[in-house]
Amino acid sequence: MGCDIHLWCEVETVKGTWVPAPAVFDADRFEQDWFKTSKIDKPFLWRNYNMFAFLAGVRNESGITPIVAPRGLPKEGISSVWVEEYEYDGHSASWLLISELLEFDYDRQADGIHPAGPLTYRQLLPPRYFEQLEQMDSLGDPKHARIVFFFDN
Repeated sequence: MGCDIHLWCEVETVKGTWVPAPAVFDADRFEQDWFKTSKIDKPFLWRNYNMFAFLAGVRNESGITPIVAPRGLPKEGISSVWVEEYEYDGHSASWLLISELLEFDYDRQADGIHPAGPLTYRQLLPPRYFEQLEQMDSLGDPKHARIVFFFDN
């Protein structure tokens, strides 16, 4: 059975509330066909177990140390639709500020055992991860933008 990520991106308003981020991420061909648009509002929507391990320790067969331990869903500013979906079939919920993703040292060696030998996080994560990470700059102050996510299987 596979595992999928459910993820959305939010920005914090000057009033301190969290709202959905605009569609700033380039859609791949599948997403263009599926969503009928060239820009999407949700990054990292593909199945990549190294990325899942990095974000939350999920499907972590290589022993990769996640960027942070899962934090659960945010206490404020989350839609009840997402809470219901998480409660139905979700696990390992977390959130990360965009600043945390941008400040991480991806060139450091990743923990764990890898068949190809010692690898950096940059080598473990797919190139599209870094493309979408760069596009997060257009969301404004990275300390006031976040991704919220959970997984199902």
